[in-house]
Amino acid sequence: MKRILSLCILAALMACSPEEEPDIQRTDEFLFDALVSSRWKVTLFEDDGVVETKNFDGISFTFIPNGQVEAYRGTQLLDVGSWRSYTEDGRVEFELEFENDPILEELSDTWYQDRMTNGRLSLREESDGSEDRLNFETL
Repeated sequence: MKRILSLCILAALMACSPEEEPDIQRTDEFLFDALVSSRWKVTLFEDDGVVETKNFDGISFTFIPNGQVEAYRGTQLLDVGSWRSYTEDGRVEFELEFENDPILEELSDTWYQDRMTNGRLSLREESDGSEDRLNFETL
C-alpha cells in the first residue's frame, strides 16, 4: 500500500513542470484583491497585432480599491483613471479608463481575464475580428 501511495505521489510530482505556474482562480473578487495588493507594470501591449509595449517602459500602475488607478513614471503622476472588475457571461471582465494622457488612453477598454498566475495578469480584448492583448506584472 505504501509503495502504491509513493508511486502516485511521484507520478503527480513528475507531471508538474517547475516552470509552469498554475492558473489562479478566475473571479472578479480575486482579480480585485490581486490588483490592489501590488504596484504593476505593463509587460505586453499588443494593439491590432502591433506590439507597443515600449510606450509603457518605466510606468507603474497603482490600483486603488475605490476604483481609481494612478499611473506614475518614477514619482511623477502621469494620469489618474478608473478601473473595475466584474463577471459577465461567465468570464472576468476588467474595465480600464484613462482620459488625460494619449499613451495611457490606448489602454482604455473593456478587457477580459485570459490568465492569472502569481504576479502576472494576461488580458485580452476582441472586436471586429482583431485581438488586443495586455499583460501586467507586479513590481
